[in-house]
Amino acid sequence: MPNSQKDKSGKEVPLIQGAGDALPLFWNLNGKAEPILATGDGGGLYQLIGGRGSGSGFVVDSSGFILTNKHVASAWYAPYEGMGAGAKAGLLLSPDGKGSATLSQLPASSFPPGWLPAQAQIVVQGNLKSLNDLRGVQNQLGFANQVQGRNDVLNVTFAGERMPVNANVTKVNDNADVALIKIETPQPLTKVELNDNFDTIQSGSRVVVMGYPGVSVNTIQAQQSNDMHNQSATVNIIPNPTVTDGNIQLIARNGANNSAELQTISEVGDGYQLAINTTGAGNSGGPVFDDHGKVIGIFSDSISRPGLTTVVTFALPIKEGMELMK
Repeated sequence: MPNSQKDKSGKEVPLIQGAGDALPLFWNLNGKAEPILATGDGGGLYQLIGGRGSGSGFVVDSSGFILTNKHVASAWYAPYEGMGAGAKAGLLLSPDGKGSATLSQLPASSFPPGWLPAQAQIVVQGNLKSLNDLRGVQNQLGFANQVQGRNDVLNVTFAGERMPVNANVTKVNDNADVALIKIETPQPLTKVELNDNFDTIQSGSRVVVMGYPGVSVNTIQAQQSNDMHNQSATVNIIPNPTVTDGNIQLIARNGANNSAELQTISEVGDGYQLAINTTGAGNSGGPVFDDHGKVIGIFSDSISRPGLTTVVTFALPIKEGMELMK
């Protein structure tokens, strides 16, 4: 909400000095600061939860179906880093058990890390018109099962091409970071071959990752339009995928060797830890090939530990993507 209120003289003054133009709102939910979302836009005053990004993907059906990561195609399933748009503090509402709530400042250092909009627990229908409404908002709180975001634009640009193609999300995997998207194409596309070898693959197996890491050198093309109605020049980035080889360092299996006495649970579910350099953000959703040129995995993420400088990359087994193709 806007960081302003009227004082006794009717003058607009900040709610929190030096906190920025807007204040993110939080509800004290069992001792945890939970962001409050509103379905209204506050007459244009509220800030949208949104952003933009890019990633990689690969064609799995000649009619235009493409696999990628869920956090690429439906970013509301990814941790939101824009909380408060640079605000230095927020407002925390704590219920008093009497139908009202007290207000306190929440420093930006206490904003919840790794918050996923899709898993928002508190959603207010409509707008909060004043601070008084905010104090009584407890009765309006709705505990959302899932918040569904939207893509204003979802484009696919093929390697070496200039023109993007509109895409739509067909299906997402509830249990893994995988999404299936679809483009309309007048000609059949060349698809990759898939190989679900998760049950037999071994650590040390050679793999090749393709994709578009954000740190890669861009190829830029400027072109003068021949359209008599619009003769302005356009400048486009022409995507050129990188090809990076390496091997599988470690295979994480969720439930391997399970028994009634001992259950084995991987903290990342089923997946592959990769020994591959120069990959990272932007490779998300790209294919991981085996040494026969078949896709065995989907590049997904980078993993690090607090206090350690080592970063490892991670891929999901292709079986998670094939689940969406059934």
